[in-house]
Amino acid sequence: MKWFFPVILYTLILYQLRIIGTLHYLVVPSLVTKQVSSSSYQGICKNYVSPSSQRVPNIVHFVYGLEENPPFGIVEHLVVLAAIRRIRPEKVYFHYHFMPNGTWFEHTKPYLILNQVKSPQQIFGKPLNHVAHKADVVRLEVLLKYGGIYLDMDVLALKSFDELRQFPMVLGQEGLDGFIGLANAVIVAHSSSSFLQQWFLEYRHFNDFVWNWFSVRLPKLMSFEMSNSICVLNHTAFFDPLWTEEDLEELYYRDRGRNFYTGHYAVHFWSAEFKHGWENFTLQDIYSGHGVFHRLLTDFIDEFNERQHLEAVEQYGSVPKA
Repeated sequence: MKWFFPVILYTLILYQLRIIGTLHYLVVPSLVTKQVSSSSYQGICKNYVSPSSQRVPNIVHFVYGLEENPPFGIVEHLVVLAAIRRIRPEKVYFHYHFMPNGTWFEHTKPYLILNQVKSPQQIFGKPLNHVAHKADVVRLEVLLKYGGIYLDMDVLALKSFDELRQFPMVLGQEGLDGFIGLANAVIVAHSSSSFLQQWFLEYRHFNDFVWNWFSVRLPKLMSFEMSNSICVLNHTAFFDPLWTEEDLEELYYRDRGRNFYTGHYAVHFWSAEFKHGWENFTLQDIYSGHGVFHRLLTDFIDEFNERQHLEAVEQYGSVPKA
């Protein structure tokens, strides 16, 4: 809680005005906002941190369906398949309160270990009023129990996470130099991580006055004092493109042809910011689109020869037997 009040007003104003990137370096000295730069371990982390004696288990977790009638379409199906094909986990847990239904989920279920959880209404006696904050809590609880790799349902894995599993805790910067914080849409953590444990305990002081304080901004501040307990990745690791108007244009409408297979482990699709929704997306929508979103999904489908399978599911509701 000692980090909260000194910066709460600054955080609220900049976030609400959505001009945080422009004003950041004018308001806060760079010494405060940057991780210590040096010859980091094997060039992976932006801060000083040594590998752990225990590797993070190669388990992927999704937390979804904490409110009724969760949509589950072709994009969610591909997100799960990409995690399986590229991260190659030993297990994939799907933690839910309300189970999705429909054709695409039925074809995804065989890959998943289903684990029904209670959608939390409070944490340490503090009310959780929004489903996003409930999901923030559940993902930490899951990692404290199992350890592993947590992914939001709108995060597409691009390559193996094996080199990240040598660190007890890994988060990626949101925004250039992490000017927004360290985001929780992707978390790599051992269940015994001291950073993970302290992060969860900070929810004793939870409130939703600043929307992303506990999920994004707080872990950044914690990383300054616990820098030997966390590997901080560059903003390109998971959260490039960002959620700004310009970046969403690139993500969904105007691909600039950038290479996302060097410097990126995954790409977050920011589904909450995409106003048109994915519920009724078809394979044709993916192949005919002009954004990075469409290119990366198409790349995955073609790389692993999934097109015929997807077409069969769309046309017949199942894959015809040979």
